Amino acid sequence: ADIYLMLNETDSAIAWWKKALKFRSDFQSSMKLGFQYLIRDDYSNAEKYFLQYASARGEEQKLYAEIMPALITMRQGKMNQAVRRILELMPIHASQKNSDFLLYDYANLIFLYDELGDYNSAEKFARMNSSERKKYSGDRIAGGDLLAYALQKNGKQDLSSALINDHRKNYNRMGPEERANADYTEG
Repeated sequence: ADIYLMLNETDSAIAWWKKALKFRSDFQSSMKLGFQYLIRDDYSNAEKYFLQYASARGEEQKLYAEIMPALITMRQGKMNQAVRRILELMPIHASQKNSDFLLYDYANLIFLYDELGDYNSAEKFARMNSSERKKYSGDRIAGGDLLAYALQKNGKQDLSSALINDHRKNYNRMGPEERANADYTEG
């Protein structure tokens, strides 16, 4: 199914992900199906597969079930509603010390506030994202890519450029994912 997706044959990918779920309902195929239906604006099926994915996540089932509807809300263009939902969930994710969900919250808020034209808030959450990544990761960029982006959007080109230049100095010591993030940020 993933190969069909890479070949842009999404209907075939969907068919094969559905077949995979017949073998094991806890495959990540349900998440992939959720995203495909989300892209197609089929929110009913998107929610169905997102909830199926959530139900197979064990201890994190409730967290996934709570955050997935925010994706649908974002896709529908209800940015303020999505921001409110994520802001409601953040204290829960923080109290559970769930850095993956917290980082997911930060990233979504950065882009949502960017879409809303609230660059101060985008920068605020980019700083929080960077700080959180530094706690849990050996990532040399540590969210600096999103921070540089938010700084630039907030009219702070000098700070953004300084951060990007700092990343360039460390480029040869970065892993492939870090390099991709650095390259993407530079645009």
